[in-house]
Amino acid sequence: MEPACRQPSGWHCGPPLPDNGNVPKRRVKLAHVALAAGVSPGTASEALRGSDRVNPRTRERVAREAARLGYIPDAQARALAIGSRRVIGLATDIPDLMGDPQTPRMFFPRMLGTLAQTLQASGCTLAMFAEPTLDALQQTPLHGLIYASVLPNNPLPSAYTRDVPVLFISFSPEVDNAVQWRVPVWTTLDHLSENRGDRPVLVTRRDSPEVFLPLRGAFRQWCQRRGIDPQELFLTSSADFGSALCEAHEDGANAVFNPTGDVLAILETCASLGLRVPEDLRLATLGSGILEPHLDPPVTCLEIDGTRSGELLAEAILALVETGTHPELHLQPFTSLEVRRSTVL
Repeated sequence: MEPACRQPSGWHCGPPLPDNGNVPKRRVKLAHVALAAGVSPGTASEALRGSDRVNPRTRERVAREAARLGYIPDAQARALAIGSRRVIGLATDIPDLMGDPQTPRMFFPRMLGTLAQTLQASGCTLAMFAEPTLDALQQTPLHGLIYASVLPNNPLPSAYTRDVPVLFISFSPEVDNAVQWRVPVWTTLDHLSENRGDRPVLVTRRDSPEVFLPLRGAFRQWCQRRGIDPQELFLTSSADFGSALCEAHEDGANAVFNPTGDVLAILETCASLGLRVPEDLRLATLGSGILEPHLDPPVTCLEIDGTRSGELLAEAILALVETGTHPELHLQPFTSLEVRRSTVL
């Protein structure tokens, strides 16, 4: 089926950020990453180089553990010493960046894996800094820096003093030129409305990472434009969520949009309440398209393409490194609305 929407969100590029980073006090070795990922050191090494000989899921798992542990490859250290490769830093304050394979955060490991592989092919090495500090970034010789933040007033980018190109990506809805989810979210909600789902509720988790705030903001804006009171339900205990969903349905809610990858729990709750999908409630989610086609019913999904986003991110930082300029860039992670039976009667 042709995607109903192919509209991405925007990334913002600013001037070089200040030196800041998070280098572990005790150096993390490849063996630590391999142990955490449950693979051999040889497989971990191949995975971090983006080798096609390693299963994509394994590459993602190894990249996730490397980011979590703050691993800096030995190859990168050699490159820094002999100047044979350019080193691009990736610093972020986004909690749980790599995420759970069953949630939309699968976007991040795919994006990072592609970013590392694309940079590798261009003669660069990717150095990842989880929970970076200014001192660590300042003390690490880099040729370029990507900084992804969920903080509305992150002080690190303006404090970074190294003269290197910096690509600043904001996930805060309070920042101009932040990643914009309005168009894809509105397209999804419009689809629900056109299929008798004109009174949607947003279902999230109270502990949802800040990276989801722009999606929540886009939902509220859509409701306000339609003259609807925005209604958000939180997945807490099964009983509490079931009661809240039942009450919302009795008050007229006829659709659910879930951006946090909890669609299986929602379907199970609907079944326990005797609510039919899509007859009683239309259901759409945000995800990677791995789980959603195989559910009963198959679920309409706003799918995010981490692979293409990683390619665009690599192209942008490489352009900045090559030219030494800081143009206003708007990288857009690709999204497409894949319509399935959960929203179509």
